Amino acid sequence: MTGAPASHIGWIKETINTGHMVDTILYPAGHIYLSEIVFLTGLDLVVLHKIVPLIFGLLCVLFMYVLAKTIFVKNSVCLLVTILSCCLVHTWYLRLTPNILANLFLPLVIFLVYKNVQQRTWTWVVPLIITLVLMPVFHPVPTMVLAMVFISIGIFATLSRISSHWQIGKLNNFTGSIHGIVTPFLIMFVWFVFWVSLFSIFNHQILSLYDAITVGTDDSWISSLTDTASTATAYGYNVIEQIIRNLWSQIILCTISALSLPLIIKEYLESRVNISVLSLLLVFIAVIPLSAIFYLFDLAFTPQRLLYAISMFGIFFAAYFLAFFLTDNLKWHSISLDPGIKSLFALIAVFGLFVGGLLALYPSPYILSSGWQNTHSEVEGLLFSYDHRDVTVPLTGISAAPGRFSHALLPPEERVTQKLPLYLEDQIVPYRFGYDVNSSVSSIYSCETDIIITQKDKRMYLDVFPEIEGIRYTRQDFDRLRIDPALHFLYSNGEFDYYKINA
Repeated sequence: MTGAPASHIGWIKETINTGHMVDTILYPAGHIYLSEIVFLTGLDLVVLHKIVPLIFGLLCVLFMYVLAKTIFVKNSVCLLVTILSCCLVHTWYLRLTPNILANLFLPLVIFLVYKNVQQRTWTWVVPLIITLVLMPVFHPVPTMVLAMVFISIGIFATLSRISSHWQIGKLNNFTGSIHGIVTPFLIMFVWFVFWVSLFSIFNHQILSLYDAITVGTDDSWISSLTDTASTATAYGYNVIEQIIRNLWSQIILCTISALSLPLIIKEYLESRVNISVLSLLLVFIAVIPLSAIFYLFDLAFTPQRLLYAISMFGIFFAAYFLAFFLTDNLKWHSISLDPGIKSLFALIAVFGLFVGGLLALYPSPYILSSGWQNTHSEVEGLLFSYDHRDVTVPLTGISAAPGRFSHALLPPEERVTQKLPLYLEDQIVPYRFGYDVNSSVSSIYSCETDIIITQKDKRMYLDVFPEIEGIRYTRQDFDRLRIDPALHFLYSNGEFDYYKINA
C-alpha cells in the first residue's frame, strides 16, 4: 500500500461512508463499483483489493482471445494470442489501481469497436456506447489508446471511400457509412473533454503543453529520465542492462512483431481482406513513438503507462508471426525446416517471454526495485504515529508514505488535521543521517522533528543497492540512531521505528 493502492482504498472507504464519490477524483468509476460490491456483499475491502486485480487479469486473457477472433482469420493466431497473454508481459497485475483495471478491460472495449464496425447491429452498438461512456471516468490513459484505435479505423475507412487507387475496399464485412465510426468516437471524445475539463488538472495540462511547445521547459519527463540515468551511471550501474531487464518482454514482443510487418503487408496486397489487422497495426506503430514524445512534456502521468498498450498490441502481432512460422512451409537455403525445429524455436521465444516477464513483474534486486508490499507491523506503527504525533511537528524518514497510508487508515477530517504529504520526497532525512560529518543527527535540524524508519529502509541498501550503501545509509548508521543522545526513541515493533529529534 505504499503507492497508489492505499489512496484508492481510502477513497473507496470514503465513498462507502459518505454515499457519494470523492469530488476530487478524475477517475471514480472503479471506486464506485467497488464500493457497491462491498456494500452489497459485505466483503472486506482488503480482500477485494487482492482478488479484484486477479479477476481482471484472468478476464483479460479471455478479452484478448475474443478480440483476436474478431481480428484474425486463423485459429492458430488466436490460440497463440491466448498463450502469450498468459506470459506475464505487463508491468503490473496484482495492484488495485483504476489505471491497471482499465488497462485489463481495454481489450474488451476494442473488441466491441471492431464488432460494431463489422456488423453495425444494436447488439453491439448498445454495449459499445455504454463502455465508451464508462472509459473516460474509468481512466484517461486507456481512453487515449482507444481514441487511437478509432482514428486508425477511420483513416482506412476514409481511404477506402476516396481513393480507388488504394483498392482498400470495405472494412471486412463493414457495410455502414463512415458515420458508424465517427459518431461513437465523437460521443467518447466530447464526453472525455467535458469530464476532464471539470477538474483543475485539465487547465494545468493545457498550460503546461502550451509552455512546452512555445517556450520550452526543463520540467519534463525526459529531464527526470536523463537525471536518473546519469545518477545511475555515476554510481556504476549499467543503464542499458537495466533497460533490458525491465523491458525484456516489450523488447521481445516488438522484435517479433517487426518480423510480422512484411507478412501482413504481403497478405493485404494479395487478398485485401485483412484491413482490421492493418488498422490495429497502425495503432501499434503509432503508440511507440507517441510514448517517446510524451517524455518531452510534463504530463500528469508517466509515459511508461503506455507500455501496457505496447505489450498488448505486441502480443497480437508476435502471435501472428509465430503462427506463420509454425504453419508455413519455410525453407533455409532451399531446405525445409523440420516442424520439430520450428516448434523448438517457438517454445524458446515463449519461454523467454515468460521468464523475462516474471523477473520484471515483482520488485527485486534483479531490476533494482524494492517491494511495494507492506507488513502488518508497518501499518501498526503508522497508526501509532498518527495517534501520538504532534501535528505541528514536521515528519521525516526515507521511504515511508504517510500521506498514502493516511487515505486508507484515517477519516477525511483527520487527514486534514494531520496535513501529511503523500511521500516524504522533500523531507527525506539526509544520507548517512549526517553522521559522516556530524556526531548527532540533531545538528541537521533547527527544530523538533519526528523520524520514521522502517525495515524496508534498513534492508534497501543491503539487498537492492548494496553498491551504494556506503554513501546512502549503512547498518552502522541505523545502529547509531538508537544511541544518539539527541534522539528520543518513542516506539518500535521490530519493523517500524519512531524517533523524535530534540533540536
